[in-house]
Amino acid sequence: MFNCQSIGERFKELAVLRVNFDTLLDGGKLDEAKDLEREIAEIVWQLQVEAKWWKLPNRYLFEKTIAAIEAETGKRVTDLDEWDKYELIDGKLNGRVNIENHWYPLIGGKAVLQLEGSMIEACEDVRNIDGQLSGRVLLRGDQNWWPIYKGEALIDVDGRRILNCYDVEFINGQLNGVVEISPDHYVPVIDGKVVTTLAFEGEGLLNVRVGGNRFYSPMAQNFDGKMNGSVYLTDRDNGKHLGKFPVLNGKIITQLEGKSIVDCSCIKNINGQLNGLVQFVGSRGAVPVINGKVIDNIDGRSIRAVADRNDFENVGGRLNGSFWVDGEGPLPVINGVIVDQLDGERLSGMQGVRNIAGKPNGTMVRYNIEAILDGKVIQEVDGEYIEYALSLNNIDGTPNGEFIIEREPEVKTLVKVLLGKIVSEVPYDEDA
Repeated sequence: MFNCQSIGERFKELAVLRVNFDTLLDGGKLDEAKDLEREIAEIVWQLQVEAKWWKLPNRYLFEKTIAAIEAETGKRVTDLDEWDKYELIDGKLNGRVNIENHWYPLIGGKAVLQLEGSMIEACEDVRNIDGQLSGRVLLRGDQNWWPIYKGEALIDVDGRRILNCYDVEFINGQLNGVVEISPDHYVPVIDGKVVTTLAFEGEGLLNVRVGGNRFYSPMAQNFDGKMNGSVYLTDRDNGKHLGKFPVLNGKIITQLEGKSIVDCSCIKNINGQLNGLVQFVGSRGAVPVINGKVIDNIDGRSIRAVADRNDFENVGGRLNGSFWVDGEGPLPVINGVIVDQLDGERLSGMQGVRNIAGKPNGTMVRYNIEAILDGKVIQEVDGEYIEYALSLNNIDGTPNGEFIIEREPEVKTLVKVLLGKIVSEVPYDEDA
C-alpha cells in the first residue's frame, strides 16, 4: 500500500529544503525563508499523519489470524473492523472479527466466543488489557450490554446497578463511558464515578438534569481525569428538553463563536480543544468544529451540513469526512481539501468516506455506486465486475465490504469480500 521509494524521496527532499532554508536565513532573505518553512512544515505534517498507517498490522497477519480462527472454530470469518481499530500486541492481532454475522472479541490473535459460560452475541470497544478481554459485550439471549474488565463483567459502578452501557473504556482499572443506572436514564461515568453535576462555561442554564434516555443519551470521554463529550439537559421542574451540549474539560459549553448551541455529536477533546459536530439555534444542520474552530467554509465554499456523522474525523488538525458543499454532494473532504473530482471526472456524491494515508476511500455516486480504494476507482473484486458497491473498508490496500456483482445478465448476487476475496454470496433482489 505504501510506496517506500516515494517516502524515501520525501525525506531526501526535506534534507535539501533544510539546507536551502539555512542558506536563505544566512542571506537575510526572511520572506523566502518563511515560504520555505511552510513547505517544510507541510511535508513533515504529511509524514507524521501517514506514520499512523505504517505501524498497523499488514494483510498477511490478518490472513494468518483468520485462517487460524476458521481452523479452530470450523466457521467462516466474513467481516473485519476498520483497519486502525486493530491493535498489535506481541505480534498478535487484537480487536474484533465477524463470524457468521456475529461480532466476537479478538484477543491475542484468538476469537473469544464465550464469556462466563454464555455465548457472545456482539461486542464493541474491545481492548486487550494484560492479555484479557476488556470492553463491552452483549451475551446471547440478553438485552443489555455489560462492561467487561479483564474477562469479568461489572454489575455495578459507584454504588449503582448497571443496567446497560456503551462507549466503554478502562483507564487505570476504572470504568469510563456511559451507563444506564435506572430505567431509561443514562449518565456519564468518569474514573468509576457517576457524573450527575457539571459546571457551565460562560452563561449557564439553571436547574437542569444531566443525562438522558436511550434516544438522547450522553457521550463520555475521560481526558486528564475530567468529563468530556456531550450531555442532554432537561429542566428539572417541567421536564422540557433543553438540548444536547458539548462538554469540554468538565464544563458544559452552551455557546461557540457567539452562537447558541442546540445539538451536537461526535464530541472529543483533542489536545484540550473542542472537536465534533455542532448545530446552532436556527441553523439547518450540524457543522464541523476542528480544534475549537467552526469550519463553515473551505476556500470560500460553504460547508452547510455534515452528510454522515460517522465519516467526521480530525486528522492532524484538519477536517475529514463527507459534507454538503454549496448545496452539492455529499463531497469528501480529505485533509481539509474538498475533493470534487476523481479520475478527471466530477463527483456527484460520496459516502463512507475515510482518509487513509491522505487518500479518499469509500463509495462514490457517479454512473452508479462505485468503489474507491486508495483514491482510485476499482471495477473488480476477486475477478468479478462490480455492479454496485454497498460498502468499502480498506485494510492494507485490500477491498473489504459488500458488493453487487452480475455473473449472468439480469442475475445479481450480493457478495461479501474479505481481504480482496469473496467469502460469501446470496442472490440479490433489488425489489425486496
